[in-house]
Amino acid sequence: MNSKYIITTLSILSLSLLTFKSINASIYEGFDMLVKKNTPLGKAGTFSGESGIGWLSAWHTGNGKPVFSSENIEFKGLKSVGGALKVIAERKPNHIGKGFAYRQTENTYLGTVYGSFRVKPGHLTSDSIFGLLFTLPGTQEVNLRNALFSLCPKRFGSDLGVVGVGKKTFRMPVGAPCEKGLPYLVIWKMANLPKAGELGGVSVSMWVLNEEQTEYFTTVGEFNERYLNLAETGSSKDQVSQFGRMNVKETKHSLYKGILITPFNYNITNVVFDEIRLSSVSLRDAIGASTIK
Repeated sequence: MNSKYIITTLSILSLSLLTFKSINASIYEGFDMLVKKNTPLGKAGTFSGESGIGWLSAWHTGNGKPVFSSENIEFKGLKSVGGALKVIAERKPNHIGKGFAYRQTENTYLGTVYGSFRVKPGHLTSDSIFGLLFTLPGTQEVNLRNALFSLCPKRFGSDLGVVGVGKKTFRMPVGAPCEKGLPYLVIWKMANLPKAGELGGVSVSMWVLNEEQTEYFTTVGEFNERYLNLAETGSSKDQVSQFGRMNVKETKHSLYKGILITPFNYNITNVVFDEIRLSSVSLRDAIGASTIK
C-alpha cells in the first residue's frame, strides 16, 4: 500500500519556548513529552518534545502507529531526557508492514554535518529493516530507494546494515548484528553536502555501537572520529558493531530546509527511537557528550 503523506509548513511552537540550553545541537529531539505512555502521535502533547529544537513542523504519523514511550534509551556519559518514540508497524494479513513517523527540519545544512540517534529494535527477521531516513515532502512511497539518505543498522535480507545516498548504497559486509531488545547508538557523518541545485561529491558514514562500546568510546576514545575509524568491527568493547561509508561522486542530494527526518521500520513489530541529534559543529555535540572533556 502506498504511504502518502503531506507535510504542512506551519510551526506549531515558538522556538524560544523549545530552546534547551544544555543541548549543543542544531536539531534535537529527546521525546520528553508530557503525556501518558502509548499516546499516539497527533494527540495533544505529542507534537514535540519539551526540549526539541531545529524543527519547522510537529511530528506526524506516516504508517503504523507511532506512540510516545516512557522507555528512555540512556548511555553512561551521554546526555538524555526522559521519553522515546515507539514506532509500531502496520499489521498486514500475511506479514508486518511499515511503520514510520516524520518531522520537517527548519534549516539547510551544507558541508559537513554530524548526527546520531539511539535505537532499540523488537523481534527481527531476515527481512526486517529499521533506521533513520531523510526524505522529501510529498514522497509517495517511503522506502530506502526513495529517500535522500538512509542510515539503517539492519537491511532487508541480511543481519547487517546499509548506508544509502538515494538509490546508491553501501551494504556492510562484516560486523555484529543488532539484537532484539538491546540499545544501540548510531552515529553518522555527511561530508561535502552541496548547495541546492548544485552537484557535489557527497560522503556518508555510519557507525553502530552497542552499549558497552558506547561507554568505552565515551571514556577512552573520547568519541574522536579518528578512533572510530581505526576500530575494527565486532562485538568487543573496543570495536564498533558496524561501520559503512557511501561515497558518491556527483549528486544533488543535500540536507535542504524542509526535508523530513523519518524514523522507519519494516517487517518488525516495533522499534524504539530516541535522542535524535544533528550538529554542524562536532561529532561530540552530535552524540550528546556530557562527561567527555
